Amino acid sequence: MLKIFRSALEGPLKWVFVALIIAAFGVFGVPSLDNFGNTSALTIEGKRISALDVQREVASQMRQIQAENPGISQEQAMAAGLGQQVVNVLTVRALIEAEADRLGVTAPDTVIRRYIEQLPDLQNPETGNFDPQRLGLVLQQLRLSTRGFGDLIGGELVRQQIVDALSSGGTVSDELTRYLLLRQFEERDIRFTTLTLDNANAEPSDEDIAVYYEENIANYQSPEYRVFSVVTITEADVADEITVSEEDIRRLFDVRVGAVEASETRSVNQFRVSGDAVTEVEELLAQGQTFAAVAEAVGAQVSTLADQQQTDFIAEAFGEAVFAAESGAIIGPVDTPFGALFGEVVAINRAEGPVFEDEREALEAELRSEIAEDLLVELVDRFEIARDEGASIAEAADQVGLVARTTQPADAELFTRFGSIANIPRTLAQEGQGLTLGEESDAIRLPDGYGFVGVDEIILPAPLPLSEVRTDIVTVMKAEAASNAADALEAQLDALIAEGRSFDDAVTALGGEPKFATVTVNDEERPLPDNVMAEVFRLDVGAKTVVPKGTQGEVDVVQVANVRFGDSSAVEQVLPLVSQQFSTQLSGELSEAYLEALQETSKITQNERQLARGLGQDQP
Repeated sequence: MLKIFRSALEGPLKWVFVALIIAAFGVFGVPSLDNFGNTSALTIEGKRISALDVQREVASQMRQIQAENPGISQEQAMAAGLGQQVVNVLTVRALIEAEADRLGVTAPDTVIRRYIEQLPDLQNPETGNFDPQRLGLVLQQLRLSTRGFGDLIGGELVRQQIVDALSSGGTVSDELTRYLLLRQFEERDIRFTTLTLDNANAEPSDEDIAVYYEENIANYQSPEYRVFSVVTITEADVADEITVSEEDIRRLFDVRVGAVEASETRSVNQFRVSGDAVTEVEELLAQGQTFAAVAEAVGAQVSTLADQQQTDFIAEAFGEAVFAAESGAIIGPVDTPFGALFGEVVAINRAEGPVFEDEREALEAELRSEIAEDLLVELVDRFEIARDEGASIAEAADQVGLVARTTQPADAELFTRFGSIANIPRTLAQEGQGLTLGEESDAIRLPDGYGFVGVDEIILPAPLPLSEVRTDIVTVMKAEAASNAADALEAQLDALIAEGRSFDDAVTALGGEPKFATVTVNDEERPLPDNVMAEVFRLDVGAKTVVPKGTQGEVDVVQVANVRFGDSSAVEQVLPLVSQQFSTQLSGELSEAYLEALQETSKITQNERQLARGLGQDQP
């Protein structure tokens, strides 16, 4: 699931990984908690992410995409991979949150409050102090309550502690950076040639093949195969018992939306004053001046908070006063830790609840899922009771009206002898690999229900017939012959050079044509294959390498004649920046490894139907 990041983690862009992860944890992308319905699109370590969470994340990411590319549509973004990116972001967040819970990382309320009050965007530019009116505007923009914003910031702080720990994990020294940069200016003079190996491609005899097969029989064994008895209990097994009436759906709808339909939002103008200005405001209001005129008279700045719920107001007393007043009423003064607040109710809006027809399908699916889970648990209990009384999983299945399946013999990767894939959930197969012959598992949770597995037969590894592995053996023997021939030729070359001959004379004596070239690490056209060039840039001056050319019966022979550096005057100027980038890249690689380890050890499941619904890809 996290593999999509890899495309952005290759080459020079790899160092930005940590920045991308931190962006994924950004404040404006955290899903709200007021989900409608409990059906999960994703479940990561017990944390449920609904289709609505997915939908909100899609909307959040689309705002960012369209800010940079105004003409792009959501359909185009989805085609470019937005859906998978959303799944990855939500998954990474949940993995980090689960890891924070495991480590006991928390953000106390006092820390959250202090952090909010120190946010630069919430400071009054004149006083430099925290401005609750600015916070109100932010809450309005994000459509969050004060409590929801605090939860959001708390989650961000917890995740950020994990991210900061990861991003501080690697430091690259200036010395190493200087060396890596100088390599970009390095020029090497090389002498090289291609030599032919004696008898490198000779076909081994049948007798030699047979001897090699016997001497290396341990390398030509069939894997261990296992035959499993498998019982799965899924929603399909209890589907006939699931009954959801229209009344049940309507009742759940009424419970869910009742509070929404009964709620309302209010829009209010407000300003804050302190000291003697409070009395002046009261006098001006008593004279009948308008709210805006009074604010201007005392030099206060009016801000408008639109569509606020009562819990959205930081000052609870002010929120209570706003919701106790009629439209057009003037409120205040209300004392707060930040001064006295005055307000004017400009609109009272009744909140529109969801429409039953729009939510009916999701509610029915939720009810069916809940009933199915209860029925599944009941069926598993009956199954386990039968086993407790001595029945095997096959016998227990028969007693409760299920059917146990016997798989074809399969190896640890679920491949059968004929190359097909055994029909068994991988979770059950993994459990079965740890059982002994005749042993049976307890109930195992599967994404769509429960399962049981037992080991009916274990087929031990056995030698494969020579006829089946002959081609593989011939390939290995030829490769070994080529390697031995290359070693022998290198020994001859060393002997000639030890006699005092030059590199050119020695390779000429062995039938080669000496050549000369100057190469750099940035050459687009190279005189030798990349694997040989990689060896060239590891050699000291005067050293040589002999590299076989696959199964061609030839070797490339190279000697480094000289090493020099071009103009490297710019190295010191860019050294600090590049060293920092290399350090960030190293931290990114450590972060990637950490997240992949979390993924591999965490339980992650997807509900494809709900996921498609959240991504807007469900079919009508």
